[in-house]
Amino acid sequence: MRQRRRVGKILITGCSSGIGEASVREFQRHGWQVAATMRNPEAGRAFSGLAGIEVLQLDVTKSEQVERVVSNVEKE
Repeated sequence: MRQRRRVGKILITGCSSGIGEASVREFQRHGWQVAATMRNPEAGRAFSGLAGIEVLQLDVTKSEQVERVVSNVEKE
């Protein structure tokens, strides 16, 4: 019997378009819980209705915001 690998949670930045958006969809498709971050969370509407995706606001140029979001995701 083939064992299924246990998946966890991943934080991905720049998820409002392009490679970031595609990465969210691919990880979610494989059963991962995804923290999809973007500067404007309204752009994350494309993920509504998809299980396992949490859209979070994050501007990676603001270190205090990065620390807070990473810490919160790690606690979950």
